[in-house]
Amino acid sequence: MSDTGHMVEASSWQPLAGVRVLDFTWMIAGPLGTRLLATFGAEVIKVESYHRVDRVRETGPHPNGPWSINEDGSFNDVNLGKKSILLNLNFPEGQDLARRLAAVSDIVAANFTGDRLDRWHLGFADLVKVRPDLIFLNMPVFASTGPRRRWGGIGTHINALAGINSVSGFSDDPPFGLGPLYPDFSSNPFHAVAAVLAALINRDRGAGAQFIEVSQYESTASILGPTLLQYTATGTLPPRLGNRSPRHCPHNVYPCQAAPASGPTAGTGTPTDRWCAVAVATDTEWAALCVVLGHPEWRDDPRFATAAARRRHEDVLDALIAAETTRWSAEELAARLQAAGVPAAPVNHAGDLLADPWYRAEYFHELAGPEGCRFAAHGEPIRPFGRRQPVRRAPLMGEHTEEVCQHLLGLSPDEVNHLVAAGVLG
Repeated sequence: MSDTGHMVEASSWQPLAGVRVLDFTWMIAGPLGTRLLATFGAEVIKVESYHRVDRVRETGPHPNGPWSINEDGSFNDVNLGKKSILLNLNFPEGQDLARRLAAVSDIVAANFTGDRLDRWHLGFADLVKVRPDLIFLNMPVFASTGPRRRWGGIGTHINALAGINSVSGFSDDPPFGLGPLYPDFSSNPFHAVAAVLAALINRDRGAGAQFIEVSQYESTASILGPTLLQYTATGTLPPRLGNRSPRHCPHNVYPCQAAPASGPTAGTGTPTDRWCAVAVATDTEWAALCVVLGHPEWRDDPRFATAAARRRHEDVLDALIAAETTRWSAEELAARLQAAGVPAAPVNHAGDLLADPWYRAEYFHELAGPEGCRFAAHGEPIRPFGRRQPVRRAPLMGEHTEEVCQHLLGLSPDEVNHLVAAGVLG
């Protein structure tokens, strides 16, 4: 890895080379979208300020011992490949510099609530005056035209309001929140990037300025499609099913041999219970499962003859299967079932992923942090020509302020020093 370029590996696949993004986004969903644009070759300039530090620089995980805002694991993961400038937008001079940067940018991205950018005179109507073919991406929590346009929130709130929690969990329990901020890492940034790529194509066809709004609430609610369709068609809400399926059976996670509470994971809080997820979709897969578990006679049991019959006797069936699966480790059981044509996989935790040599080599990148720490960053699941994309580390806070001000805005070193002393670049 180069000490200057921080490139993990070389690649010539840079379809957005020459595209510049002025990035006002913060937290996770917005920065992940602009990170993907950087992965595709765009120059992404992240606007930061000590007056309003991106919370993801402080939320963790952090290295052991003393740490700084440049060493936060989450920030370094979601902001790979970007540049960072310090710009205090509460100063009129800072707002003017931002407009000058927008004038030399193809895309402006933001995810503020309400009219914050408009109050700084950096809204769409202001910036198209300096860049007539600007693509402006706005990712508010709620649509700017709706009744909740001034509401804020993070992924946990959005999951709840969008109905995700209502279908998660078990039937006798309250609604169950997802572990990760799922839409922040999936639908929201990818919907935003898809819209931006379409806008770039549209611009090349002669379109002028384009304003694109991706409401994170609406993006998240799109995940609930089948549930919305069911309620529209029948007026009934689906029950919370835990790990079960309304169509397939057996469909659950089953206990396997416990992992040893010794070795490198001892005392680290790593769980020793192990599980295997099994999803039988056809009677052929059901028959194969019976053979692998050593009970071919289950195929002829009228309680289990069809998927509908199996669902009616699901409690009994799950107990029978669970009594057999503990004979194997989760990995061995999954391998046996996959070889027999039955969809199955071990229930992994983060340590399992990082211990997988192929997965670690192909998807995770070990980077030297900007101040000496090392961390693993997830790569993009997009593999041009079957090869993983290169990764560049995230920036130090304000690392590229002088470079951007001098090379893009034409400021002299004395002008930059004056703006730093005045707090505009800070």
